[in-house]
Amino acid sequence: MIINVENMGSYLHVSHFDDDGGLTYTDIPVSDGERYIWERCSPSDRRKDPVYKTWDGHPVRKVKTERYDKYRVVELLLKAPADLTKPLWDFQNPNKYFVDIEVEITEEMADALDTENAKNKVLSIGIATDKCKLIVLGLDELTDKQKANIHRSVNKHFEKFGDEWSFKYVKFDSEYDLMYTFFKDLGPKMPLMTGWNWFGYDWPYLVNRAKRLGIDPKIISPAQKLIGKNNLPMHLLMVDYLEIYKKWDRVIKIKESNRLDYVGEKAVGIKKIEYEGTLRDLYQNDKEKFMFYNAVDCALLHYIDQKLKTMQTLFKIAQLNKVEIDRSLSPVWSTEVMMLEKFLERNQVFTSDQKEEVHVKFTGGYVKEPIQGLHDWVACYDFASLYPNTMVQWGISPEVYKGKHIVEPKEGWVKCSSGAYFGGDDESPILRTIIKDLYSKRRKAKDQMLSIQTEIAELEKELEMLS
Repeated sequence: MIINVENMGSYLHVSHFDDDGGLTYTDIPVSDGERYIWERCSPSDRRKDPVYKTWDGHPVRKVKTERYDKYRVVELLLKAPADLTKPLWDFQNPNKYFVDIEVEITEEMADALDTENAKNKVLSIGIATDKCKLIVLGLDELTDKQKANIHRSVNKHFEKFGDEWSFKYVKFDSEYDLMYTFFKDLGPKMPLMTGWNWFGYDWPYLVNRAKRLGIDPKIISPAQKLIGKNNLPMHLLMVDYLEIYKKWDRVIKIKESNRLDYVGEKAVGIKKIEYEGTLRDLYQNDKEKFMFYNAVDCALLHYIDQKLKTMQTLFKIAQLNKVEIDRSLSPVWSTEVMMLEKFLERNQVFTSDQKEEVHVKFTGGYVKEPIQGLHDWVACYDFASLYPNTMVQWGISPEVYKGKHIVEPKEGWVKCSSGAYFGGDDESPILRTIIKDLYSKRRKAKDQMLSIQTEIAELEKELEMLS
């Protein structure tokens, strides 16, 4: 599974996970003849390609460059030798690191929550691994007895799972040293870093606090680069567990709250550490329990992940769609890549030189106003996968879009309620092909799941008979 693709001109530097869950790289060479991007051109252009066209039928030409657009990068990966790209498309379980920070709370509570200015100190950083190892970086001195107490308390808190957690506390003389160690020494060794509300609080606070201390946050990246609106370190995977939980979790049926405390209780029957007063009071009065609190938040997320397995959905979508893992959160990009692959089979390509379309609003699904009152024999009907089934049945796809409000449509064209017309051709529309393929894979997966559930039920019956 791909983490990031770095364009180096003569090759693509691709980070991904190895079979042991660690970080590794594959370089995809780009020969001199392949160093170009596609550009739309006029039908009379002598340089137009004799074979390829755009996805909507316009002529294209090759423009020499080593600065490939996002579509050309995907094309290069798809056309690369299979022995090189196999680990990029294979499924791996990465080594996970669950991180949580605790920030100094002063009289101004808002300062501790202000990720942009990050005025308050980072007091501790807790890190839990999926191998049941815990480390807390802190600014305060703890005795050996206090460290042993935390170790014992962590294992008692999670004793129902039968795991043996190791625990290490590292004290730093200054916040600068703590933060520099996290960014320079520890962060680059974590192939997958996640936290609860990670992009909403912890990570932006760490980035901006580092800048405030005079530390360049880019040092956490193996490529010394932060990318995207979330300032993600290139070649390291970062995931906000809260984000994917809200998007894909199907285990917890009633979601009254998105707080870690609530989700922990509902998912695994364990809550965060309770304490009297405020978190500020806890830090001032009981450093040992404060660090224990930080450690538990990290380990709790590990068990939530084990129960919900929400991250597996993220990984599987990335693998299925052949996209970078963090970009699989975007249904638009995932769809574009699936379409690009199918269009390439027809010698059709995507270009990045199209003019931006004017954004317009579309009417959504129709919702009828209810008739108020108490009624007998009320029924509710739901059309399974209405939109994809409609696209499959009527052949609705972007490459067969003919325009709106056409005076003399051709026979066989489909008219939508918006006035848009879609007309089929000799080949099956791309979206119909993609959706049918996805449905086929979904049906196969459901059959496998049913077979496994039947086998589990039979084994449980045998165990009951033996007992």
